[in-house]
Amino acid sequence: MWRAITYVSSGFALVAFIVAVAASVYKIMILKDERLIKQAPEGKRAALIERALVGIKTDPKLSRKQNYALAIEQLRQRADKVRLTAIVVVIIAVLVSVLGVVALRRDSPPPTQKPVPGPEPTKEQRRVDSKFYGKIEQVLAEGNPDGGSEVFLLLSIQNAGDTSIVQDFKLTITQPSALEYKSTPEKFPKETLTLLDEKKSEVTINYQDSMEAKKFQPVESGRVMQGWLRFVVNGVKPEVLRRTDTKFAITFADVSKQTYTVTYQMP
Repeated sequence: MWRAITYVSSGFALVAFIVAVAASVYKIMILKDERLIKQAPEGKRAALIERALVGIKTDPKLSRKQNYALAIEQLRQRADKVRLTAIVVVIIAVLVSVLGVVALRRDSPPPTQKPVPGPEPTKEQRRVDSKFYGKIEQVLAEGNPDGGSEVFLLLSIQNAGDTSIVQDFKLTITQPSALEYKSTPEKFPKETLTLLDEKKSEVTINYQDSMEAKKFQPVESGRVMQGWLRFVVNGVKPEVLRRTDTKFAITFADVSKQTYTVTYQMP
């Protein structure tokens, strides 16, 4: 309904404008004729009234002066009617136009707005809800040709959260003398290794049992991943690392970079 009024209002406003203009022109013509009658000699007034002002009634019983006054009064009344009609038409046109504009604004759809992007998720919100528990099962220290040591460390990791991976292993060795050594995993040998533990018992290690072989393998919730890691510690002999109270700490991270630390102390 409101939308229909908006279409009618524009056409109606145009018609009202035309009517108002026509009424104004007609009023000017009436006033012109009135002026001509007033200025004409008395003998020619009757002819002007009959020729120029069609529809004005005169009374033959009245005198010329009375008919003149009657014609002038009818002209004024006609001009007043035309003026009043024009005013009414213009007022109606304005009102209808205003109603049309209001209806158009009410029915028009709201301006489309681009969605405002939300805040970037925090690191905590992006993080996978993983919870790892680790344990260093065994540490073996062997000498290398460079005079340093190779440390083989058996690590068990249990996932108590969402499925994730373990990565970024780092080793820190701390001795009672407060000396500290740091290392990252070295490439694991492909061949089978046979090493001796602290009791001089042989320990066989295969590449398939290394963490390197299980790299990027997901650890499902409730499952345990176990594997060997190989580190090289330069300038330190293996017997030094085998001393009692030497502490080993392994730090690793999950897929969301949350870090975990597991410790082990030589017996």
